[in-house]
Amino acid sequence: MAKPATLHPSIISRLDPEYAAFHNDLLVHLPQVQVHQLPWDPSVRNAQVVPGSSDPLPVGKVEDFNLSRCRVRVFTPEGGRSEPGWPVFIFFHGGTQWTLFHMGISVSHVGPVGGWTLGNIDTNNTFCANACKGKRRCRHSDLNYTTYISGANCVVVSVDYRLAPENPYPEAVEDAVEALQWVWQNGTSMLGIDTKRIAVGGTSRHVVFRQEILTNADS
Repeated sequence: MAKPATLHPSIISRLDPEYAAFHNDLLVHLPQVQVHQLPWDPSVRNAQVVPGSSDPLPVGKVEDFNLSRCRVRVFTPEGGRSEPGWPVFIFFHGGTQWTLFHMGISVSHVGPVGGWTLGNIDTNNTFCANACKGKRRCRHSDLNYTTYISGANCVVVSVDYRLAPENPYPEAVEDAVEALQWVWQNGTSMLGIDTKRIAVGGTSRHVVFRQEILTNADS
């Protein structure tokens, strides 16, 4: 049986108590392995994305749209849009080590992992909702101060591209290009966006998507 990953007494006083409680509740009994040593199992995609993560903030609306080979999830801000429309951020999720908690595994690899095989349209719902929101006031009554959090105040289109190994390269890239073309062709009428203000980004493998989109979007 694996030894519990208990916090060393020398660092407990330096940690935020909320994190210490999170570690002791969710991480302490998970065995430490390297992700590349695990046999492939598609069920890992059904995992809780990040243990203890917050729920997405409320936005104006959230809608899913089916494209020819994948789907997109659209987060629209609250309130009326100004002319000529909302800016739009096309978001591509990455894979993440946290998905492996579904299999009772804590990954010692530092940084995002996945190799085009992990992650899904739910992986970054919280981030997408935060980006969709505009500037907002946050009152910390327990500490008696106020902070302001700046979101992008834009429509966010999260792309549920096809994953390897079932769908090898370049199928995910084809989905990325199709998502951009769909936003360009339908964004004004269906999403209320300004097609002159389109940004593309995400986590991890989005760098490849961005380059491929610049190369192939006109084809």
